[in-house]
Amino acid sequence: MPRREYVSFFSDGRRGRRDFAGFEGRPGLSRILLPALAIAVLAVSVWWFGFRDADQSAGRILTLEDATIPTLLLPAGSGNQDALDLASGEFLDCKEVADGWDMFQGSPSRQGCYATNTIASPKILWRTEIGVQGWLNNPVIDNGSVYIGSAGVAQFTADRRDGIYSLDLATGRQNWFYGTELDVNGVAFSDGVVIATGDEGRVWGITARDGERIWSADLGAPTYGNPLPVGGMVIVGDGSGHVTALDPKTGTRRWQVTVDGAVRGGAASDGSMIVMAGENHEVLAVDLTGEELWRVKVQSQGRDAGQARIFAAPTIVDDMVIIGFVRSDVYSEPALAALDKATGTLKWRASDVAGLKTSTWANVRSSPAVVGAYLVYGEAYSNFLVTIDLETGETRNAIETGVYCQAHWPSPLVVNGQAIIPRNDGGLYAVDLASETLAWSIYLSNETSTSGSFPAGFDASACETGNSILASPAISPEGVIVVGTLKGYLVAIGDRGWG
Repeated sequence: MPRREYVSFFSDGRRGRRDFAGFEGRPGLSRILLPALAIAVLAVSVWWFGFRDADQSAGRILTLEDATIPTLLLPAGSGNQDALDLASGEFLDCKEVADGWDMFQGSPSRQGCYATNTIASPKILWRTEIGVQGWLNNPVIDNGSVYIGSAGVAQFTADRRDGIYSLDLATGRQNWFYGTELDVNGVAFSDGVVIATGDEGRVWGITARDGERIWSADLGAPTYGNPLPVGGMVIVGDGSGHVTALDPKTGTRRWQVTVDGAVRGGAASDGSMIVMAGENHEVLAVDLTGEELWRVKVQSQGRDAGQARIFAAPTIVDDMVIIGFVRSDVYSEPALAALDKATGTLKWRASDVAGLKTSTWANVRSSPAVVGAYLVYGEAYSNFLVTIDLETGETRNAIETGVYCQAHWPSPLVVNGQAIIPRNDGGLYAVDLASETLAWSIYLSNETSTSGSFPAGFDASACETGNSILASPAISPEGVIVVGTLKGYLVAIGDRGWG
């Protein structure tokens, strides 16, 4: 079976960022050395910006001159959450506030909830051409840099843009590039090291400062999913069902376990246990030493309940593990289930008590975000952002975002009660969860403009094309949202009021 059922993109160019140390010499040498140093710097600058090989850097960068990233940040856990009191008395605060966005969904639990500046009037800050961005090409952010894997000029083929990028968050310009033989999938940041998985069966440890490889580990099968940093380790899954714990500084193997089926989305953790799902609907929980806690086969609803597959990383919240399913048809209930975190026993299967859809509940390939008492995710065969009661699995509401599309891949993020969700139609949408209304939308798939305007005649024909967004977004401490498109661009979105 093919690794993915979609397409993606990215750019090339392997270079290391040069560091120039200052010179402290005898005063008599300064009249000679300082002018010489100035001439050398000028020469390097002319070469750098005028003559270097275009294939050794990120591609086109479109920016807005007035793009400004705010420097005054809201402290973690703050914001307008007190204003998000629903009529029922519930609050839309984070169950767990992510400390940053240095891994997929912001934290090991994969809850995807954050507190920082909220965008009210979106604008594109920059757009950088780097190569195909598919379902697993989810950016992470740390200390003013964006790290992202590329599926290259053409997905599933070896080309010059397969690799790992570091870009400057403020400008979108390339810091460094590490080239690989085949597509790179997920990335994570851990204590100065960028860890990445890829189709050639390797995991890489790359220095975040200059893009130099520290180590690589050959696992013998394509490594998919989003690496999980936890407990001084990094956890990765592969196509043969192995889940391996590696030392992020050296790549040394700590332990390895096996689950039934390819591990596609990655693992999740609450800090004391690690949960992973194999494609063949088996879920395994281990402690931080790799000792098995429980192992279960999980069935979905419908006539092929025992054949449903699992693509997404689990979400851990309270005493539950949330699992999404990929099914062979559409059904009358959402494709989600909750397991007891302590035992793996079934707590609930999702049910459409609100009557949001009839018989067209489709696949859940993404990891839901958690906000207040609800799960939030994008539903396929619709244009819906769906909220589900966390305790019961019952549907609550569906908010329209964009146009009707059959497929949906990205996971949402939630910031101060605003759910951010990319769609297959090429748009990025923000939903105010308190009012259950669309707060704003912006079109990201016009590679020649930074206006963010939706094209004339925008309709369902925008779906299932190169315009789609399959990757999940990241958010910086300043509130800048970064996400990749299928056309091969990484895009940063800010607020018009920031500058």
